[in-house]
Amino acid sequence: MVATMELYPDKYWILWNIPPVVEDDAGGETYALDHANFNDWMVNTLQAGLDSYGAFPTNVYIFDVFTLLKDPSSNFMNPAYADGSEDSHPNALASSLVAPILVQQMFDAARAYEENLLPVELTSFSATIIGSTIKLSWNTATEINNFGFDVERTSTSPTQEWTKIGFVEGHGTSNSPKYYSFEDNNLTARKYIYRLKQIDSDGQFEYSKEIEVDLDATIKYELSQNYPNPFNPTTTIHFSLPTSGNVKLTLYNTTGQEVRNLLNEYKESGTHIINFNASGLSSGAYIYKLTAGTFSTTRKMIVIK
Repeated sequence: MVATMELYPDKYWILWNIPPVVEDDAGGETYALDHANFNDWMVNTLQAGLDSYGAFPTNVYIFDVFTLLKDPSSNFMNPAYADGSEDSHPNALASSLVAPILVQQMFDAARAYEENLLPVELTSFSATIIGSTIKLSWNTATEINNFGFDVERTSTSPTQEWTKIGFVEGHGTSNSPKYYSFEDNNLTARKYIYRLKQIDSDGQFEYSKEIEVDLDATIKYELSQNYPNPFNPTTTIHFSLPTSGNVKLTLYNTTGQEVRNLLNEYKESGTHIINFNASGLSSGAYIYKLTAGTFSTTRKMIVIK
């Protein structure tokens, strides 16, 4: 039963017991006493009352009708609610008194539950620049019915048109911190603005704050060391450009002789990757040179066979 309740955290569950029928005046037994074990479980195991207990989900409330009928001396029934001085059975007066109280308690608990439903509480939203990639990170403290997040981007142009660039699935309902990230890759050097569109399971949505990232101010000319190095026969070379233009990547031997032209073409600003296969080259050290506009730099690689 508890497992079923946990499967539906957006539902409001109530459990309550009812007073079992006791022996009648003639000493006969009634079938209602068969429910005594269930009532004991409700009262003793769940510590019944207007609250949730133990390991039960927070959307489960337990009500104990016994507590509405007991008097301070712990008699099962308050004699004031009996038919007569010798009859301990509840009568219409008892039912008319207890039922409204129980119903009112249930409504109060339901209102309290609705008022304390966990929203999708976004605690942080930030961006990190990694070359020509912008990594977005955000955390939530609590979630309820969180279908997920659309990641939207726009530039600083006057039109400010937002574009969905990805989706990250949510955690449904949770009262513990959750961590999310999304990478926007192969960007050109300019300013970008991001926001999150948090979507509920029922289709309702809400936008986060906007964050602006200036990629143009962070990218500079850079030629990274190839990896792996030494290598055989393939390696990877990364380079970054703050502006677009023609780029040359040339391989030389240690005597300065050109061995191979790795790249000679127009490239957009940002970070780029070249995969180099050294098949056909002899073992030894080589120099690779990046030229872009007036900028040039070199690094050394080692081929081992």
